[in-house]
Amino acid sequence: MELRIVFTESMVNDDCKSLSAKSFVPVEKLLKFDHPNIVQLHEAFTTYAFDDNSLCLVYDYHPDSIACDTESMLKTATMFTDQQIWTFITQIFSAISAIHKIGLTVDILNLGSIIQTSPNRYRLAWAGLSYILIDSLNYQSKIENDFYNFGIVILRLLLKNANVEKNIKASISALTERYSNSLVNLVSQLVLEKNYNVDTILASHASILLNQFDSINRQLDNMENNMMNELSNGRISRLLCKLNFIINRPELRNDFRWSETGDRYMLSLFYSYVFHQVSDKGEPILDMAHVISNINKLDAGSNEHVLLISKDEKSCLIVSYKSIQTSLELAYKELLK
Repeated sequence: MELRIVFTESMVNDDCKSLSAKSFVPVEKLLKFDHPNIVQLHEAFTTYAFDDNSLCLVYDYHPDSIACDTESMLKTATMFTDQQIWTFITQIFSAISAIHKIGLTVDILNLGSIIQTSPNRYRLAWAGLSYILIDSLNYQSKIENDFYNFGIVILRLLLKNANVEKNIKASISALTERYSNSLVNLVSQLVLEKNYNVDTILASHASILLNQFDSINRQLDNMENNMMNELSNGRISRLLCKLNFIINRPELRNDFRWSETGDRYMLSLFYSYVFHQVSDKGEPILDMAHVISNINKLDAGSNEHVLLISKDEKSCLIVSYKSIQTSLELAYKELLK
């Protein structure tokens, strides 16, 4: 969690136990508000601990996040591609629209209030904070300011120039040399027009936004595949741990032959079959595919049968992976008693 402390006199009651009724309205909305591109507010309280009337806001903490006004973002020679900047625009635009729908505005919207929490993932920080402290403008004016500020943010990020407001038209013209007409038109709408119609803006760039959603879905598919691989790896690790807890155990409750008798003997043969394969010349076979295949069959409890032979070739068992799985679980439960 991140703790942000704001000094204020007018919005705190005399007993410093709660926010004033007027100021608590936006705070209450923000506490209930959750959006993937806005840093989540979890708690708000007041205190005299810092020798003043302070409002403390507790936000989600995103370690290793990068503010968009940092040197690495602004002074690098690498320019944003159209795809990258549309990813940024889609996420922040979504955050702005969402906070407007609950009757609040972002207000503090600049490169310093936008953080990159992971590659291609952006979040608005401190959304609505100014709305809590100062209520000098009417709601519609604040909405217009949000979109104007967002347009300026895009210009500063793309041109890597903090002074784009000195000559906005020249700054927009500079964009035409590097970026698509759709992107230039969007920035022009945000910084030059008033009385914004969000639906109209979105409709005019629908095809690009759909491409962004496709990209997000592909990213989710990749993450899901990676999670499934990790889940599979975790199951294999658990099975290997259980096998090693049992195989060659010196004794269990004064039974010094426990791991070599009963169903544990079958597990010992299976362990040798998986890990101690040798070639015709007596060379060890280090076949990872053989190991993974057999452990996966054991995990699934396959009805397929396998031939297990002792090292001296005097014992031979034909058993199913299901039987081996059952024996493994019984032996492991016996260890847990």
